[in-house]
Amino acid sequence: MQIRPDDTGLRGVWILTEGLTVSQVSEARTALMDALERFEEVFLDVDGTPEIDLCGLQLLCAARRTASNRSRRIVLSGRASDSFGFAAARAGSCFHRECGPGDEGCPWQERTR
Repeated sequence: MQIRPDDTGLRGVWILTEGLTVSQVSEARTALMDALERFEEVFLDVDGTPEIDLCGLQLLCAARRTASNRSRRIVLSGRASDSFGFAAARAGSCFHRECGPGDEGCPWQERTR
């Protein structure tokens, strides 16, 4: 899993072509935390994500809160797979809370409709 700089070198881009499940969460967490040290914004392209489970979704939510607390941003782009929506539905109300200071709601919610 690599988060690469965009053409400007100012933003990190992570194209999720692998699943983001319990078996990948540790490696993904390391990649996200490293990216938040290097970049002010990290774009997660979920267009090709074959699978995400509750652990993967929790990682994204925790990373989003961490980014917000560090005055950084994580932005979800692309159309999420059905497994993303299923993981979100299983997460229930905790999935729809605010993530951090100044947030107006769950940034992932609109991607699961």
